[in-house]
Amino acid sequence: SIIQKIDMKNFSGLLISSLLARPGDAKPDNFVMKFNYDKRGDLSAELISIDNDIAFSREKLDIAAGNNQIYSDMLNILFLLPQMDKPVSPYIRNELKKKNPILIVAQWLDTLYKKNRQYKRAGFNQDVLARSQLPIKLPPKTAQRIYLQLHKIIQLLQNEATTHQDIFKALCPSI
Repeated sequence: SIIQKIDMKNFSGLLISSLLARPGDAKPDNFVMKFNYDKRGDLSAELISIDNDIAFSREKLDIAAGNNQIYSDMLNILFLLPQMDKPVSPYIRNELKKKNPILIVAQWLDTLYKKNRQYKRAGFNQDVLARSQLPIKLPPKTAQRIYLQLHKIIQLLQNEATTHQDIFKALCPSI
């Protein structure tokens, strides 16, 4: 199966960033696959997210009115793939363990601030910016949550056997 060929470094990075960004619509059609062959001719696949219009969902379970079905507003096809039960890629684990979560968040916020300034200077009228949901506005306490979750992820990655599922359970206990 092509699903078994998904590159673990790619999957680990995508999964961890998804857990931090909390997409609300990461359906299968919001990804494309890039196929790669190594020097020996072995096939691997990378998942590339192509549609990220709903982010920073609440990670909350609700009961749908009328049909009593339980649902979450944090939806991601990655959570259903067999790679969830595999250990985090050694490359991703080692890279994250070298990083300071406060610096990661600070750099991300700085990049976001600069990007928002570009949007404002681009000369678009306010209606166009509003319809495009620009500049980007984070929900309250998002930076704090991401910092705390990064800190927790880095702690979990001290154990080389930590799986993607372990991180999911630690970060999203209500789902």
